[in-house]
Amino acid sequence: MSHARMALNKVPADSPARRHLERAIQATRHAADLTYQLLADMDRERTHSTYVDLNQIVVEVVELLEPELASRARLHLALTQELSLVWATPLQMRQVVMNLLRNAADAIAQPPGEIVVRTYEEVLTTQETRTFQGGGGLASGPYVCLEVQDSGVGMTPETLAHIFEPYFTTKSTGRGIGLTATLGIIYAHLGGVRVESAPGVGTTFRVYLPALADVD
Repeated sequence: MSHARMALNKVPADSPARRHLERAIQATRHAADLTYQLLADMDRERTHSTYVDLNQIVVEVVELLEPELASRARLHLALTQELSLVWATPLQMRQVVMNLLRNAADAIAQPPGEIVVRTYEEVLTTQETRTFQGGGGLASGPYVCLEVQDSGVGMTPETLAHIFEPYFTTKSTGRGIGLTATLGIIYAHLGGVRVESAPGVGTTFRVYLPALADVD
């Protein structure tokens, strides 16, 4: 933020670059505020679950990441209103959404691509719960689904089979722990994951979390 402000002071008042610098300062300030809030809540949230509105988590994370993602993709939200709540740790749900959005952006080789984030509810049968990459012990019943779809390069079946393995990555600068951590969080919340992908078609991640009955 300091360097952006210094640059802003050196840019002429009529320069089109001022708008980008001002947005950078605004985004950095927002990130700093959110980081402070997360640090303040981290110890409590790390061990305490609560009723979570997944739509609210998505909106918060999108607001934080939009400046970062804008250079690579157009972001579209299709959030189901009056979505059932889930019993979860808010900090970890933010991490799941953040990891999936960044993964989607990294998959887009030729910007601008498109990323679509959807939320909806679905009732899973016992047979359907056996089709998940994660969460083999899923119970049948109502679930809240978070779907992140990208128009990226897609994956071969061979790559798809390894994406949740620790330290596996197709990125030159990646560490290969983002999706592993994501799966671990979903496991801990008694959820599961479905992934569909093909070269040249893009990838769709669907995260399923148990939906709660009506909460007063």
